[in-house]
Amino acid sequence: MSVMASYNEIDGVPSHANKWLLEKVLRQEWGFKVMSSRLLWHSAMQDLHHVAGEKADAARMAIEAGVDLELPDPDAIPAAGPARSGKKGCRSHDRQSVGRKLKAQILLGLFEESLRRSRARRPVRISRSIENWRQKQAAAR
Repeated sequence: MSVMASYNEIDGVPSHANKWLLEKVLRQEWGFKVMSSRLLWHSAMQDLHHVAGEKADAARMAIEAGVDLELPDPDAIPAAGPARSGKKGCRSHDRQSVGRKLKAQILLGLFEESLRRSRARRPVRISRSIENWRQKQAAAR
């Protein structure tokens, strides 16, 4: 369903800015629907790969390459808003990204009524279950 871009590069192009990798290989050939990024990826594009001057530049390149989500907390992509306003093609990238995220959420059943009602209690049931406790005990041995 989704894949997270890595910190590495292919032929000098960081994974987060590699449209060929994200769109052609991962989306079209392998069938992944949503591309996400990981904590501090924008720093890698600035300090490790030296392809972006600021967070907003890194975010713009990632969005244009096909990154849809920034995890665990959005940091750079919201900063790209002002830098991207008025740029040709930005709205179509945004629409495609939102469409892919919504489609993934629908396929996962996140809009189903039964899931919405039970979602608030689910983590507690899993983390405090007998089976989970036994697994923790076995792992500690």
